[in-house]
Amino acid sequence: MLITVEILKCTDCCHLDHSGAFTKPKPRDICGHSDAVDHATRGQSPEDKYHWGHRVVDVNTIPDWCPLKHGAAY
Repeated sequence: MLITVEILKCTDCCHLDHSGAFTKPKPRDICGHSDAVDHATRGQSPEDKYHWGHRVVDVNTIPDWCPLKHGAAY
């Protein structure tokens, strides 16, 4: 079976997530893909690479580090 999904911005993706209800001042949109941490922090060595702040996205675009752009499974 072949299923084709067109993703033009992050709101079209099933991996769009949020930082949590207790984030001040409000929850932020993040990429929840299982490979997002590695792609978002590539070339960097942040102390806390698993912090959600590295995966914040603008829902009206697709970031350059998007795992789907680099061949990850949907």
